[in-house]
Amino acid sequence: MEVATPGWSTAHIRPQPCGLKSAEGKIPTPKGPVTVTWKDGDRFLLSIKLPAGMSAKIDLPAREKSTGVFLNGKPLAAKRSGLRWLLEKEVSGTIDLEVHKQTASMSATPQARTNGIKTRAIPGSRKKVADRSHGGIYEP
Repeated sequence: MEVATPGWSTAHIRPQPCGLKSAEGKIPTPKGPVTVTWKDGDRFLLSIKLPAGMSAKIDLPAREKSTGVFLNGKPLAAKRSGLRWLLEKEVSGTIDLEVHKQTASMSATPQARTNGIKTRAIPGSRKKVADRSHGGIYEP
């Protein structure tokens, strides 16, 4: 974790597992302590508790077949950049985030697989392609 704006009004939280299975810590800041806990297993779990008056930019590890970032089972707006998921909005308070890994029994939601680009089904096929009227490209 590092300061993102002067006075610690915004922090940047970017866990780096580097082979570790979990880590936790309590970081003192002028606004109060920040608690960060993460676990890396069949999914990556991040729990943070930020003091009042502080928000955080979150940047999470993305596995090869991860499908997105979720809060309480619901997808959050996040952009994949290489091996990282970058949340589009800052967070505040106490939150628990998950990065799911895609398995045979789990398929990505259309929004997660297409980065929000609308798709349409090919008649007589299970495949989907980008709806070119929106200028998108299908990215499975």
